[in-house]
Amino acid sequence: MYSRLHLFKSKAHIVKQSRSLKNFIPQKVYQNKINYDALEPVQSLDDNLLNHLQQISLLKFTQKDINNLKEDISMANAIFQCKEKTKNVEPLYSVINEISNCPTREDIPELCDKKAILENTKNKIDDYFVSPEPNKELDKFTL
Repeated sequence: MYSRLHLFKSKAHIVKQSRSLKNFIPQKVYQNKINYDALEPVQSLDDNLLNHLQQISLLKFTQKDINNLKEDISMANAIFQCKEKTKNVEPLYSVINEISNCPTREDIPELCDKKAILENTKNKIDDYFVSPEPNKELDKFTL
């Protein structure tokens, strides 16, 4: 069981931490509502595009999936609308930017030959690894 003194010390520590973080919170809050009426309409998803998406994702789309995909595209357009309006807004403070002596090593990429890497597998299609078996074509999509 915690004593009253222990609880007081832990609350005081939290208050002390929140005061030290106060300097990093932006003074002015940028508020902007998304105008959903001004968004670009979602481009039509034709059969060729849907067949391609099914092939690379190995999924079979239903009409509900297509509607969800259109909603997701609409939300992405809304995010891009906000990006345009916040060009001159200063970004939030991040502790990661202040790290000077990172204890982990820095990854230095080494050049590799694509052919040498692909020789390590027997299942490959179009210069990509395929696991465990090669992709099999799905039925063509029709609306």
